[in-house]
Amino acid sequence: MATKKALALVQQHAAWRRGEAEKPNLSWANLSWANLSGANLSGANLRGADLSWANLSWANLSWADLGGADLSEANLSEADLRGAEIPNREWMRGLVSLSEVAGVVLAHPERLEMGEWHSDSEWKNGVAKPVEACGTTHCIAGWAEHLAALKDPRILEVKMHSYLIGRLILGDEAASHFYDSNEDAIAYLEEASHV
Repeated sequence: MATKKALALVQQHAAWRRGEAEKPNLSWANLSWANLSGANLSGANLRGADLSWANLSWANLSWADLGGADLSEANLSEADLRGAEIPNREWMRGLVSLSEVAGVVLAHPERLEMGEWHSDSEWKNGVAKPVEACGTTHCIAGWAEHLAALKDPRILEVKMHSYLIGRLILGDEAASHFYDSNEDAIAYLEEASHV
């Protein structure tokens, strides 16, 4: 759980952004489970911080240093990550294309479930089966993560939420559809497959 000291550092960072305090060092801070929704953490040093299960939705993390941070199960929906130093970012980018995700989903629309990242407990335990051999449902980001794991098993060891992994693999445009309904997601993938 986030400590009072860590949350005080976040408040000090906000004061720094307003020019009212010295820049705090949030590296290695325990911000696990913290509600930082909408927080302005632009330029923050969060290297090695524990942000697991933190709510960072709508947070401004532009130009923040997240190297080595634990982002597992963190909610990063709509977070501004422009210029942020994110661990493992480069090797994931483009590992799977949106057309690959669209190919699987459009061939098996019953295997799309936008209400959860992954439905299968084996996947949650770090097992990625070939598409033909598994009956798991995933959302768009979950399918990107699953297909990427089949190409590069290191994806199973990354301590990041499926939202961020999917966003890093597929990009911001695709991420804007991660919370679509099943019907809207299929329409988006149909449109994307024709581009």
